[in-house]
This record gives sequence, structure tokens and C-alpha cells, in this order.
Amino acid sequence: MAISYKDCNSALNNVFFDGRHAGQPVYLTLDNDMRDEVGRQLGVEPDRVEGAICRHIGDWLERRGNPYDTIVSAMELWRRAGMKSQPYFTAVLFCLSHAATIMAAEGEFAANNYYIRLSQVTGIERQRLSQHGNTTDMLWSALRDWLVLNNFGLGKPTAVATTTWKYVGKAISQAVVRASDRELFHDLFERYNFSGSESISLKEMEFYLSHWIAGSKANSRLRNAWARTELRERVVEAALAQLSKWSSGDAGTKTGFPASAGSLRLSLLANFVQRFPRQVLELHLGRMSSEDSAGPFEMEGEGDEFFMASDRFGGYSTLSPSPLGRGIGSRFHLAGVSPGLRPLDWQPRLVIPLVRSSQENLWAEVAKVSFGVPHVVLVRDAHGLPGRVESYLATAAMKMPEKASPSELPGLPTGWILYKDVQVRQPDRVPGDDLECLVPWSNDGMLSIGGGMQLLPGFYHASKPILVDFLSSAGPTRVEAWTNGASPGSLAKVDSPGNDCSLPLDAAQLRFPDGITLRASQDGIERASAEVYFRDADSPRPLNREGRGRLAYISVVSATPAQGSVGKTTVSGMEPSEASFSRGASSIDTSSVLPEGSFEEEQQPVPGASTVRQASSETCIERGYHYWICETLPPGRARNTPLEQRCKGCGTMVVMLHRGTSQAGGALAALPIPISRIGQPEPPRFDPIDADGFLDALCFLGSGSWGKFQALAGLGNDPASRSSRQVAQDLSLLGFLDVELVPGSNAIRSWCVPRASVNFVDDGKAFLSGFRSPRLVDAIMDATQRHGGRAYREDLTGRPQAVWLVDIDVASARSAFSAIADPHGRNVAILERPGEALASAFEWLDGMSSSLRPVSIGRPASLQAFDARKARWMDASLASRPGAYRWNDGFQAYAYVGPDCSAWAGPYQAVKVLAARDDGVFLWQYDKARGIFRATLGCDPPGLLGRALVASSGYLPRIGRGTISYSNISPTVASSVLAALTTEKRDEGNHRRSQPG
Repeated sequence: MAISYKDCNSALNNVFFDGRHAGQPVYLTLDNDMRDEVGRQLGVEPDRVEGAICRHIGDWLERRGNPYDTIVSAMELWRRAGMKSQPYFTAVLFCLSHAATIMAAEGEFAANNYYIRLSQVTGIERQRLSQHGNTTDMLWSALRDWLVLNNFGLGKPTAVATTTWKYVGKAISQAVVRASDRELFHDLFERYNFSGSESISLKEMEFYLSHWIAGSKANSRLRNAWARTELRERVVEAALAQLSKWSSGDAGTKTGFPASAGSLRLSLLANFVQRFPRQVLELHLGRMSSEDSAGPFEMEGEGDEFFMASDRFGGYSTLSPSPLGRGIGSRFHLAGVSPGLRPLDWQPRLVIPLVRSSQENLWAEVAKVSFGVPHVVLVRDAHGLPGRVESYLATAAMKMPEKASPSELPGLPTGWILYKDVQVRQPDRVPGDDLECLVPWSNDGMLSIGGGMQLLPGFYHASKPILVDFLSSAGPTRVEAWTNGASPGSLAKVDSPGNDCSLPLDAAQLRFPDGITLRASQDGIERASAEVYFRDADSPRPLNREGRGRLAYISVVSATPAQGSVGKTTVSGMEPSEASFSRGASSIDTSSVLPEGSFEEEQQPVPGASTVRQASSETCIERGYHYWICETLPPGRARNTPLEQRCKGCGTMVVMLHRGTSQAGGALAALPIPISRIGQPEPPRFDPIDADGFLDALCFLGSGSWGKFQALAGLGNDPASRSSRQVAQDLSLLGFLDVELVPGSNAIRSWCVPRASVNFVDDGKAFLSGFRSPRLVDAIMDATQRHGGRAYREDLTGRPQAVWLVDIDVASARSAFSAIADPHGRNVAILERPGEALASAFEWLDGMSSSLRPVSIGRPASLQAFDARKARWMDASLASRPGAYRWNDGFQAYAYVGPDCSAWAGPYQAVKVLAARDDGVFLWQYDKARGIFRATLGCDPPGLLGRALVASSGYLPRIGRGTISYSNISPTVASSVLAALTTEKRDEGNHRRSQPG
């Protein structure tokens, strides 16, 4: 078929800017998968894709004068229109990048060589291309501005003139590391025991690369690029980007450890739960991931099964049940029971540093500490190791850390010491091989941003002030803030005579579309910089064009990914997908007195008994030291060349800088150190969340994981706390969020914000739900007043402001808001009596049992059964009778046991509902005369059932003495909710047909 320029440009936009590179650098070169994808779209063989596109671009460019005149004119029109569509010039920039790729393959980086290659692929004479090369800079700048406008949701710009050739350099930056070269970095990650959960700076990755690239699987292209100082940063950035996508060891077998070949590396995760009067330490094994479940896995010679699940921490998958009851001194290698499951592996260490994760309120294991960054460090209490660590900290610590033993910190394993808030600089003396992980690569300054609300890496919410901190090894220090753009301007600066410097910034005054640049210097020399952007829901992250992240309800309990709901009745926000009419429900007598319940609080975990494995021989971790085999410094190499050393016993490998001979065989002389015992937490405070700022942040993102929700809310990771889950439930009831649960669990997997809707609860009175942003709300309120209505905001504790529209009817609202759209271009839904509309959809949605999955309860030590008549949990020894049960052996679980003794895990509301049905107990009642629907506290109607009740009034339910009540409920809504709670459809799958009806 004939291929047009538009075809080429569209196909390339589809692979570069479809959201797959969200938050990651996007290079305009193709890997094999992308090449296949473009080839299918264009009807071209994959190995001919680049050549075919470049030929078409060459034919399309101007044949006289400036080759880029037409595309530049189109680009300028696109800019003036607000850059709302995908770029028209992607294909031209791809062509420029492909010419640089050919040059990079030859290893001849030169401007003249570049234009020869560009002429060859386009058929345009080299002289004209060279003469007008400066024009291409406008195209690269336009692409960068478009990616910034989209908040890096479609990728981060990578075109930088890293060479002395200003205009050629941006094309070269796309080709320094080819797509096929990036896979070679997997060898680096395997070699240095990365897990994929690390956050590594540019400088730190440069140290790893400087050692790896000389004698590794790096090819000649990477080595040639590394040899050019001006290109090194591009190589480092490519390695960091690949690390963030890495799914572990595809690079082959590690020397001496074939069992780990191809394994997914796990990290140790630490969670400090702030309880009073003592804080508690939780340790887990996991990895950064959004996978909800994988497994089962087994350890060799043992029958226990383990699963990887993200229901405990949304941004991390953790191993459940945790094997760490056996201690953290043994290696864990778990093989997949099913074919295709890659093994899981964790290698213990004598000294384990952890750093706070940006994804969660967690501390995640890292291979090596970074200068000035606070760490938690676990140290084996054997062979005098804690004393050596403290002697090292006496000379290297920038502030004295806190220390805890197992008796002082519940959850810390026996035989280990914990140090908290460890911040170190590079010492003058060698601390010993076992402590190498506590030595940072350099003393370069550390620039950090505190406070505020981080939306995405580099993006902060515009309503919250931030504090920029710079910590260096010596003073004087300075921090400056500058505007970005062609003519940067100074915004603020602060100087300090010491080695630390802080600059407070009011984000509300810094909403520059191009962001700001922060620069930090020590003694007049710039040491660190960062770009920062401030946003709110008026400029949100773009929605994924393929609908990824969007949710819809096909059951009354939980939403599911919208792609899987095609052809079914669904609900999004307050809107059913189609008008449906309830057949009505039979009258239900609910005149009995409701039992008084209580909030559903999670149990304290009671870990199950673990079989302690018997080691065949004493391990390095048990005896407290390694047998190191050290690489010697090659002749002629600098003394600070990174060197490898590997333990003969366990195979642990570290990379260290050669700094001369250590003292006393590697141990520092004992020095006194004023380390305080770890502090106890203050009594918990219940400060109300900034619900409006939080909702605006959720609207900016549009969708996300449970981990991201927790991190934004800032309410911690205490599993016994209902704070984060209650906030999510309240926002869901009000129609601000659609929520997906992990099947068979009360855990939230993901969330999304539905489109904005105006919901009429009575004639002439409506409230807003769904997406909101400052400009959108102002537009709706202004339009209401222009059409004779009245709009006002109502402050409510712990929830976003209610926006009410009164004295306006449905017909007037449709006219008033017809021209209003949110920042995504979506119009505002006008809904008449949404509670009844939702209730009418229940009959066509899957019922309560759709949220269940089979489970084996066993004999957990914390087992409790639910007494529906008293609405209380009672201790139980065995789940031998029908009913609802709960237990916590590290993660809170709920299950329903049916009359046939089958057991089904599910949300707590669902299992209580099913147990109450079996016992003939009503935990809900309707007062028709007063329009009030009541439920026993802790047995509130779940999911869309609760949303229909709340949508009838626009208010969350009122909490009373052991009960919860909803107002303005019509008989239609009450009847539909009660029918959904007390009856079960028979066509929801074989496993549900056995449930009572």
C-alpha cells in the first residue's frame, strides 16, 4: 500500500507517545518490539522500517531552499493552538535520529559524518541539510515543551546537545545508546546485585559503569561512547532508565550461583509502624511492582507455598506468608510451582543498608549508601561487627544515628542491631571490607526536596510549600532557584557559611509551565541541580489513550479495568452505562432492632509458626564475617578505580574504591560514639487531612495504585490503621473515586477518578462529584449563576468541600453546562436522581459473591468468628461451621464458610453479609416515613450499594451509637439495596450457585 507522511508520523507517535514511557526517558529510536509494531501498521517488513520511513520523509521535505519550511510552519500553528494533539513532526525527528544511529554504529561521531548519513537516508543533498540544521532545533524544542505540558505522562525529553555541535548534538543524544544496547545493562545489574528497587543517582551509576564497561558484556559502541566525556551522561541516563524497567536477570548465570540465574531479586523492606507507647518494625521481602499476585512458589525440600502480592503495599509486591520468621541470616531461593514462573531470590548480608522509598512510606534495601541521605542500617550482632560499625560512624557520620536492639524494637530479629537516621560522608580511612556498603561513592553534595506533595518524580502540587535542602561535605553553600526557558531569571537564593543550606519556596507562586531549575553550589562550584514543576488539576496528567488505568463497575462491590467490561452494563462514577429499570423487589420486613456494631479494625498480626531450617554448615552471616577475594589494581590505573571483591563462602560481591591500606586488617580503632537509643513515638495525633488538596492531586493523576494513594495521603503504612482505607472509601461513596479491590480481599489494588457529574438529589438541588479542578468548578458555579441559580461551597470536616447548585433545574443545567469541558476535553454529566439510577443497575451487575475467591483457612492463631446477632468478632479455634471468619498472620484476611463447608475469601462487608443471610439476621433496616436507611456499624453496604445511598443526599452517612444511617433515601433505592444485600443471583458462576439465596 502507499504510505503517506501522515501514516509514518502516526505510526511513530503510536509507539513513542502512547503512555508506555510515562515518567521515563523516551528516545526516538526503535527496539525490536517497536519496529515490529510500526512495521505492522505500515505494512513494511521490520528490518526495512527505518529505511522506508526515512525515504518517505526525504520525499516529503522541501526540495528547494530550507527542507524544513513546511513542517516548521505546521509546528508553529500547532503551538499556537495549544499543542493539544500529538506532534506533526515526530517522523522528521525520527529521521534525524536514525542518521545519528547509523553514525553511532560506525563509532564516528562528527558533524560532517552525520550530515553525510542524513543525506544518504533522505536523498537530500548534504550541503542544504547542513546549512539549515539550525531549523531542527525549533522542532526539538517544541517536542520538549509538549512533553513538559503533558507532565512527562508520555515520556521525558532526552534531546540535549551533549556535543560541541549545537544542532547535531540533539540527534546524536538519541543514538548514543541504541535500543539493543540497553539490554546489555542487565549484565551490570546482575553483576552488582541490583534488585530493581533501588533509586540511584547519576553520579553513583557513573561509578558502577566506569568499572563495568571496561571488562564486561558492553559492546564496542558503548565503549566508544563512554570514551567521549561529553557523551557519558547520556550513557548513564540510559542505564538508569533501563534499571527502572528492569525485571531482573536476563543476562545469564552468576558465577558460582547457577541457582540464581534468571531469578527475580527480592529486596528487604522495613516498615516502622508508629504505635504507642512503642513503635514496631515490620520486615518483608519484596520488589517494586504493581503485580497483584503471582505464585505459588516453594523452597527446595519444603512443602510450604508462598505468593507475591501487592495487597499489603500498593507499590511493592511482597512475599506472603513472610519467610522472615526464620530469621534474616539465610538465603531464600523459591522456585515457581507452575511452568513459566521465574524463581525468587534473596541474599542476606552482614550489613544491610535501606533507604526511604519514594513510592511508599517504606525503607527498601540498597546495595550501597549515598552521601548525606538518611538510611536505616541492620547489622549482624556477631564477631564485634556493631562495634566496628560504630567506630566507623564516629568518623564518617554527619549526625549521630539512633540505635535499637531486639528488646527495644519489637519486630527486630534476634541477633541484629538497627541504626536509624544514618547519614555518612566518605571517610579518609578504609573501614574494612565488610563495611564497604556503608561508604558512599563520593562526597558530592546532596540536593533534596522536603515538604510539599510529590505528584510524580519532579512534579509537586501547587498548593503546598516545599523546602529545598543542600548538604555538602564542607561550606560555604548556596541554593538558587531559576526560571526555565530561553532567558532564565533568578527567583530566589540563600547562602550559608556551613555545609548545609535550605531554601523555602512557596509553590503557589511558582506555577511556571516550563518549571524551575534548582542549583546548589559549594564554595562557588555547582554540585547538584534539579528541574521542578508545580501543577494542579487544571493541568492534569494526560489520560492513557488506550484506557489503561480506567475502571468500571461490572459488580456491585469492586470496579475492574474498563477494557474488560465491553458489552456489559457498567457504572463509572455516578453513571450507569445505559438506562435500566429495576423490576422491583419484594417488600422486606426490617422492623427488628439492629444489633450495635463497631468500626472494622484490623487485628494485630500473629505470625504462624515457621519451621527453622537447619544449616548444613555455618554461614558467613552466622559467624559474622566474609572470606573476601579481592581484585588487584591493574597497572597504570588510578588509585580510586572501582574494584570487585567476592566472598569465597557465600558469593556476595561488592565494588569498592581502592583507597590504600586499611588499618589493623580492616578494622578501625574503637572510638567512643554518642549514639542514642531509638526514640519512642509520641501519642498518635489525628490531624485532619487536607481533603481538597488531596482530591486535587488525585484528579491531576487521574488513576494510580494503592501505594500512590497512600504516599499522597501521607497517613503511613500501619496495617491496624483505618485512616487511608477510610479516606478512600469516603471518596468512593461520594463518587470522586472508582476503586478496584484485590479479588478475595478488602485490599485496594487501584483507583481512578471518573468524569465530573452534576447530581440532582431533588428538583432544583445538585452536588458535584467526580473530576474537579479549580477552573472547572469556577466555570460551573459561574454558569449556574448566569442561568438564575445559586452556587455555594460547604466545608465539611475530613472530606472535600461540597459544591452545591440550587434553584436550577435539570433542563437549565444541561443548557448552562453544555459548553463546559474539563482539562481532558470531557463534558460534564448531568444526572437526575443518581441514587435511583445506580440502584436500577444493581439487577444487571454481578452481586456480592463476585468479590470472593476460594481460600484454605487452616488453623491460624488469631482466628475469630463473626456473631451476626451481636455484631461482634469472637475468638475461635477452628472454622468448622458456616459463617464469617477473620485472622491475621501478617496480613488481614476475611472469609465466608458456606453450608457446604467451602471457604471463600472476600471483603469484610461481603463475608458478614453472607453470614447474616445464613443466620436469618438483618443488619440493615429502612424507615420509609423518615426516608432513613440504617445499618449496623461495621456492616455498611459495600461498593455501589453504599454509593447509591450517599448519592441520594450528597452526604456521607451519619455515625450513631453502633449504627450508621443514610438520609433522603427513596423506597426504590432502599428496596434495591436491601435486595442486593439479602438475596444472591444464581447465574454468577458455578462456585456462587452453592451460596445461599
